Amino acid sequence: MQVFKGEDYKDVIGAMSDDYGKYFSNTSPFYDEKWSPFNLGIYMDRQDDKPKASKYIGVMPALDRNADQTEMFGEELPVIKIVSRFYADLPLKMLKRVLAGNDYYENPDMIKIKNYSGIEWRNLLKNNGDNEKGKTEESQNKESDEILFGTVQGIGSIELSSKSGESQADDIDYGLANLFGVFEILDFLDKAKKVCEKNLKKQSQKVEENLNCKIKGRILIQKQLKYNTSKGQNQKIYCAYNKMTEDIRENQIIKYALYLCKNHEIGASLEEDIRFCMNALKNVPLKKCSVADFIGLKNNGAFRQYKDALVAAKKIIKRYGVSELGEKLKDETGKESRDVQLVSGEVTPYYIDINLLFEYYCRAIFKDAIEEFNASNTIKFNLEKKQERKLFQEEDKKEKDKEPKVYMKKYTPDIVVTYGKEEKVVAVFDAKNSKLEDQDNRSRRARTHQIMFYMKALGCDYGGLISPAEKLKKQPGGWKLNMASKNDGTSMNLYYIPLMFSKETGEDEMFNGFKKDVIDYLNEIEKDYSKKIKKDIQKPYIDFKK
Repeated sequence: MQVFKGEDYKDVIGAMSDDYGKYFSNTSPFYDEKWSPFNLGIYMDRQDDKPKASKYIGVMPALDRNADQTEMFGEELPVIKIVSRFYADLPLKMLKRVLAGNDYYENPDMIKIKNYSGIEWRNLLKNNGDNEKGKTEESQNKESDEILFGTVQGIGSIELSSKSGESQADDIDYGLANLFGVFEILDFLDKAKKVCEKNLKKQSQKVEENLNCKIKGRILIQKQLKYNTSKGQNQKIYCAYNKMTEDIRENQIIKYALYLCKNHEIGASLEEDIRFCMNALKNVPLKKCSVADFIGLKNNGAFRQYKDALVAAKKIIKRYGVSELGEKLKDETGKESRDVQLVSGEVTPYYIDINLLFEYYCRAIFKDAIEEFNASNTIKFNLEKKQERKLFQEEDKKEKDKEPKVYMKKYTPDIVVTYGKEEKVVAVFDAKNSKLEDQDNRSRRARTHQIMFYMKALGCDYGGLISPAEKLKKQPGGWKLNMASKNDGTSMNLYYIPLMFSKETGEDEMFNGFKKDVIDYLNEIEKDYSKKIKKDIQKPYIDFKK
């Protein structure tokens, strides 16, 4: 099987270079904004005529751009595998921080997932530069949707290695399969919560019990004589009766799938949701389940929420497993590892917008930094919920005599820091996972112009560009790009904040280093803003000028 493999924002390697133009567009994306995930967004670099990855990672079949709908989905298709340019597990570590952060807790809808049909996926081809002039309004709306994770249904599955071996290829396959499993866990938890929010399904179950001074159901004569009458305990009655119980297969399966989620490395980030579901299922004993336990299960209208939850639970049980419940496994070095192990590498073709994930990761950093800053300062900053803004209002058609107002397109800043109840904007930041040093002058100019536009439109003096940094031995802090003076005597403070990702450095150490840099910026902003507040207080309340 032919395989195209590479890392985001780097060259893609393939066995047959003559086929590059068959699968990849010759139109380079400008600034990475409106680039579709078709064939993972790979394009032909005009400078060296080589395929280059953009902002998408994942695994997908390579589809012929020139084939029609009936010929496109064949059995033997080349496979594209794109991973993070830093190391394969980085997206999972970033996702763990996002899910554990308060920004996600307050805005759970920020992570958007889309399942494409084969036809919908084929239609994305027009947005990869092939039919730029023929875009419909519907396709433009789809582009504006911030989809973090997308899958393509109906075009088969891809088998990846399920064990992390010594070779780099095995590590890549393991990382891609495990990352796909994390989104299956998110899907399952969402459906499991819907089950646990309502009354659990119960079934009548035969129970035998030796009751004291009472009769329930029917008396079991043989056992009554054996256990009670023969021992002179006539006050006891051995009975059999039917009891409604939650200890049924459906609930056992859901609880076992929750156990697998809890013991996965992402489990700590989803602890609150898992605990809620586990408490709802506290009367259901934990039992190890397999795919065979799904045979014969039926769903009725009264408990329709179980259908989707069981389908999602089956995916979890097929992908992950344990040898024994509660047993701690050991890795090659003899250290204890997580209970759950990846046992299946079969995945549905999927992609992840690594640029969007990096943005959410930066928001998680700012959220933690602001909370830590506010705990020890009188001035309180806030991280604004991500939202669309308009620079000017549209023209009021009812008042034709008035001058029309200029209207510009909507814009959505990545990170906006506000102050006070009036939510005055004090700083705005733009986060991009792209390699700033490798971008051409046009792209770099676009980034700086964009953030300066945000600063001007929002009326703030502080702004910054955030990108991951390579080839750095330690977190360097930020660099001031300029000190442009305004007409009113104030300054426009623009920073570049590099984030150093290193496999050798622990994730906690990296995150705390990033957070420390952000707190330093907040302290600088606080000093400047405190001076402005004092000036505003000293201004006369009444203006005597005519």
